[in-house]
Amino acid sequence: MTVLELIQSNKLEYKVSGKDFLIRCLNPEHNDRDPSLRIDKLTGIGHCFSCGFKLNIYKYFGLIADTQSIYVTKIRDKIAKIYADSYGLEMPKGAQPYTREFRGISPATLQYFNAFTHKDYEDRVVFPLRDSKDKIVCFVGRHILSAGTPRYLNFPSGVEVPLFPAKIEDNNGTVILVEGIFDMLNLYDNGIRNVVATMGTQGLGSVKGLNKEKILGLKLQCIHKIIFLYDGDAPGQKAVEILKPHLEKSGFVVDNIELPEDTDPGSLSKEDIRRLKTLL
Repeated sequence: MTVLELIQSNKLEYKVSGKDFLIRCLNPEHNDRDPSLRIDKLTGIGHCFSCGFKLNIYKYFGLIADTQSIYVTKIRDKIAKIYADSYGLEMPKGAQPYTREFRGISPATLQYFNAFTHKDYEDRVVFPLRDSKDKIVCFVGRHILSAGTPRYLNFPSGVEVPLFPAKIEDNNGTVILVEGIFDMLNLYDNGIRNVVATMGTQGLGSVKGLNKEKILGLKLQCIHKIIFLYDGDAPGQKAVEILKPHLEKSGFVVDNIELPEDTDPGSLSKEDIRRLKTLL
């Protein structure tokens, strides 16, 4: 019996979300009105991102998993991964371009970065993230509702997310680094084109050192100056403090524009960005 058949035979309401099924939590102590238990379509292993409850749905209903079917599917997935590593992922069939404004970002900018919706990425605006060779490395889906949990999901899970975008427009040797995808989109939408999201405070490196492949990607585009525009909170500024000496040691000129506390580039108004341009 597959995970889907098990869910259906027990009359559980579900949604498809990437490689998972999303159902209401089966923890009896959790009154889960907004489905938050994600169950792997293949293994049946589940995790509630709201209360932390974990289970194997086969064991939960007193059954034994079909290990042969799981093994065959894993082999098929490995073959698919080898292909993806060589040629990149393909846009999912049935993907619908996102043609409306979202979180203040214009339709034109969202379409430029190929934002789309798809039935397998339930209630998410999805972006393909490409490497410097224009190969799709992964998809990042942002939940349409602010209360969606989790807010962001990467597909496939566990993949190393590249800088976004990997190719930097009109850089003149300088790149502005921000943390998140909508930080980048807000600046780009308002005319700052040499902006790149590191996809988190550790996307370019950590206290252990820099990501050599991403640093090489910047140098190959003749980037010699980096301007940090990370969030104004403690984690954002701590990341700048850690990364700055590593980058300077690698030959970059590094500046930091420190935003007010609890402010991020995604929340800046058009007027804020207009003033920001005078500092760049």
